[in-house]
Order: sequence, then structure tokens, then C-alpha cells
Amino acid sequence: MARQVGVERTEIAFYDFTGRTSNAHRARLRGSLGFRECSVADAEAMTDWLVNNVTQAQRGVEAVRDHLLARCRVERIEPPTAGRIDRIVRSALSRGEELLCARVASRLSDEVVDRMFALIGVGDNEADVEDGPTVFAAIRSDPGAGGSSDAVSPRSSAAAVRRAAQKPGYGPSTRSATTGIRT
Repeated sequence: MARQVGVERTEIAFYDFTGRTSNAHRARLRGSLGFRECSVADAEAMTDWLVNNVTQAQRGVEAVRDHLLARCRVERIEPPTAGRIDRIVRSALSRGEELLCARVASRLSDEVVDRMFALIGVGDNEADVEDGPTVFAAIRSDPGAGGSSDAVSPRSSAAAVRRAAQKPGYGPSTRSATTGIRT
């Protein structure tokens, strides 16, 4: 940077990057390069873009952050502060997860939802859900590919799911349109 502005490298260290002069310099640089500051509307638009185009395929914070910075370059927007970038990325990841869950939940029939509730121990009759919470917790503790050293093997998990799904007494239910919870 020092070479670009024609000063010694040691002199650039004394430049105040937080004062009014640096703000004026940044504004002149933005104007001459065709960039603009990131507004609230820009941040919301970038969050929406991340939710619809990135977070459905990328779940890592760093990967989503890289896409955000690339989008800023494409849109010719000066990247926001590190804290604001973090808030945009985390908001996009959260909204993307909600969108994914809503898509999955909208595809489930009432019968499947009832079976899932039976598995996790939500039901009308406590005797019908005898080991559901334990099985569900074991499945959640290691949702990846099973191996021979797993405490709960994929076969025993699948068998437990089948047993819970075949328990009688779980007819059609009324689900809330917003939460998907039985009432």
C-alpha cells in the first residue's frame, strides 16, 4: 500500500486509519473505484442472497463468509466491518437452516410426523414411547456413517426406528402450520 501511494513503508504505519481524514480518503477511493458503502438494505439483500444461493449447499462459516466477500466485490460494495460480516453470515446460516427444516417438514405426511413424535417420546400414551427418547438421543449423538466401534450400530438404530414407527395408537394429528407441533 505504501508503494501505491508513493511513501516509505515506515510512514504508512503512522497513518491514522480511524480518524476523519481516513474516512474522507476512503470515501474518495470508493468514489474513484466505483464502490459504495454497505447500507442496511445492502446487508439485508446480501443476507437474502446467501440464504437462497449459498447456505443450502455450504454450512461452514468461513465458506459463507468467502461467498459474502465475493458478492461484495461483484456488487461493488465496500465490505462491512468484521463484526457486521459475522452477523450477516450467522443470520444467513440461521435462516438457511430454518428454510431447510421448513422444506423437509412440508414434505412429511402426518403419519410420518406421528411416527417421529413416537420415536422422540411425544405422545398420548407413555407406554407407547418406552425407549423412543433413548434411541433418538443415541441417533442424534452420532448421525454420521456408522462403524463397528459405534455404541449404537446403524442396524440397531434402524430397528429401533422401525419398532417405534410400528407402535399402535398414533392416528392422524392436528399440526400447527407454523411449528409443526402436534396439538
